Amino acid sequence: MFNLGFSELFVLAVIALLVIGPKQLPEVARTLGRLLNELKRATGDMTKSFMDAKNEMDHMSSKAKSDLEEKLTIQDLQRMIEKKAGLEAVKNDLNNIAKGDVSSKPVEAISELKDNSPEKKNTEDE
Repeated sequence: MFNLGFSELFVLAVIALLVIGPKQLPEVARTLGRLLNELKRATGDMTKSFMDAKNEMDHMSSKAKSDLEEKLTIQDLQRMIEKKAGLEAVKNDLNNIAKGDVSSKPVEAISELKDNSPEKKNTEDE
């Protein structure tokens, strides 16, 4: 934990023996052991809390990503349906033309295009 070698531990023990004294040294060692144990437990609890929070954030991130992918898929499907509806309308118009049942709507649309064409506007300006 502290990366202390045997010689460093021996020097610390001698200093502790001189400062604390031989009578109180066992009691101080027990207290120090309890404090280190509490510190180790507290750091373990904090690590677990951080890991739980990280896992929850990862889960929420993956859920948001899958929701976004699902939404994009739904939007793609809606676009495909709209395109298909447009193609169906064109198909119906072509079938009607092939049968000879021509409605006035395509004719009106063509006449509107002719009326709004740039060539006609140029001739009107002259």
